[in-house]
Amino acid sequence: MGMQLRTVVLACAIGLLGTTVLGAHEGSGTASARALVAHVQQVLETFEGRGFVVLAINLEPTQRQQVLALLKATGITFTPLESNWDWAKKEFGIDGTPAAFLIDRDGRVMFHPEVHDAETRVMLERQVESLISR
Repeated sequence: MGMQLRTVVLACAIGLLGTTVLGAHEGSGTASARALVAHVQQVLETFEGRGFVVLAINLEPTQRQQVLALLKATGITFTPLESNWDWAKKEFGIDGTPAAFLIDRDGRVMFHPEVHDAETRVMLERQVESLISR
């Protein structure tokens, strides 16, 4: 079965309560979006099997096929989801991409990491570790 997008409601509504979640609104292939995706994939691999998942949330439904193709072509293992700008703004205060939010096991947004290089990736790793270790 091919990769498909699911509609986002809330992380807990799709069975992720009890998991540390990074929601990444990655945009459509900009340099900053590619940097975010590459660094976050490394963090995901670091915490594999420890209760950490990454959701790739597409806020532009018209770009559905491009997003899925990009994830497949780059070997990114994020869980692809889809929503819209109204939801992103209302639920997380996001009005542009790339953007990310880190949710703890109780479903609370704890961090809004900005990941674009090795230094900021290390910061994200520390944030994830602090949430997983609770």
